[in-house]
Amino acid sequence: MALKTKALTTTLGYPIVLDPEWSMLWESLKPSYPDPSTFIPTISNTLIAWCDCFTSWLENEDNEEAIEKFLDGLKGGNCRIYLEVNGLMILIEMSE
Repeated sequence: MALKTKALTTTLGYPIVLDPEWSMLWESLKPSYPDPSTFIPTISNTLIAWCDCFTSWLENEDNEEAIEKFLDGLKGGNCRIYLEVNGLMILIEMSE
């Protein structure tokens, strides 16, 4: 996951911090994981996939206008992106 966030940081030009609420995620999702050893790898792979999708979006020239608007919104402050699934949240922070 560290390599993907580093690559995304390079592409975006802002540092990325992925901060899953592991205990909250585990408490909510453990009924879906009969083998607990698969939980962290599955969540990590989900975050890696998000990084890949976001990087692809940033690198797609068709998104130039939306990307410029997004980057303008990042200037001078922090950005927090909350990924929610069934009320579970993963916080992604970007700052200058």
